[in-house]
Amino acid sequence: MPWILVLSAKKILDSLIEGAFLFDKAKNIIYLNKNAVRITGYNLAELQKLEDFYELIKDPAVKEDICCHLGQEDYYGIVSIRDKFASEKFVEIKFCFLENRLYLITMVDITFRIKKEAELKNIENKFRLAVKGAKIGVWEWEEQKGYSLLNPEDMNFFHFRAGFQKLDEKLLLKNIYFDDRKRVAAEIDKIVNQNKDYLEVEYRVKSKNGDWKWIRNLARVYERGEDNKALKIIGIYLDIDEQKKIERKITELSLKDELTGLYNRRFFNEEIARLKNSRDYPITILVGDIDDLKQINDSCGHNAGDDYIKLTAKILKNNLRAADIVARIGGDEFAVILPKTNWAIAEEICERIKNEYKQINHCSDSEKEFSISLGIATINSSAEDIEDCFNRADKRMYKNKLQKKFNKRFDI
Repeated sequence: MPWILVLSAKKILDSLIEGAFLFDKAKNIIYLNKNAVRITGYNLAELQKLEDFYELIKDPAVKEDICCHLGQEDYYGIVSIRDKFASEKFVEIKFCFLENRLYLITMVDITFRIKKEAELKNIENKFRLAVKGAKIGVWEWEEQKGYSLLNPEDMNFFHFRAGFQKLDEKLLLKNIYFDDRKRVAAEIDKIVNQNKDYLEVEYRVKSKNGDWKWIRNLARVYERGEDNKALKIIGIYLDIDEQKKIERKITELSLKDELTGLYNRRFFNEEIARLKNSRDYPITILVGDIDDLKQINDSCGHNAGDDYIKLTAKILKNNLRAADIVARIGGDEFAVILPKTNWAIAEEICERIKNEYKQINHCSDSEKEFSISLGIATINSSAEDIEDCFNRADKRMYKNKLQKKFNKRFDI
């Protein structure tokens, strides 16, 4: 073998970024460059024959495939090897023939790339499962074609006839809850005609089974014409109905009194603020305070006191209308908003409440009388202050409570 050729080959191999293995016609390794040592961990003294090279390859089928090609034609493949330190690596291998029956095998370490591709594939699979589980749909709008859902299966969510996939704006809006249509149409107009680049809106749509369900629609403009009008929009919708149900439940719980199930002070104050712009006049506010609850707690225990509070809540609900708002605003204090109710009707309601207390006392074996002190105040127009109305009702309640205490002392 011309050594000048080998020396020349060595210089070329040392300049390569690939790992390079040079074999003679007897298939002995006569040279490997530093990148080959780096990839495999072996030096020339440890890798001397083709059989030694084969031992790097893990898969027997791959070894056999390489053997079939060697000496007949060039070969390229991605294979898994195990280096000197028992680490698995993925490499690109190329076999080629040189002059004078020299064989060259080059090797590129692509372990990092293969692992990253596997990670990305795993992430993609997880994302697809998450999208499917999260009920996310993808849609597209084009000026000439209108709306379309990119996945036909997404049509199963909506209340459209079977096999229908294209959506014009009229049909789309018809499937939206009536109270939401104007707001959604305005948001769509902004992104199509008013140079807004993104859409984010929540609204209710009719589902396949006819129920109204909440969705969140997110979209972005991907192409505009010379007149700056949107030509192509791509978006997703998310089924947020369960989220809305949870939000409603949390809101409801935050506005309810845990012991009685009535509204709490927070809700009552919000209603007072809202009614400042109301047209439900006249409005009467009723304030009530359980008599001698502290004595009941001290003598019979707080469980007995809680029973009195719950019974009072029941009495109030029994004697009020569905439109009336009753709340527990303190430990033993209750307040009621009576819309479209004048003073005379409110007095009748108070009498019914007092009569029910009397009936309970009549049927009870307890020596303690169960009663409540009430106070009412009425406003007839928005010119009058509803908060002042509440304060007047509260003062009348305390006045009646003091009068009861005075009368008890006088009776004694």
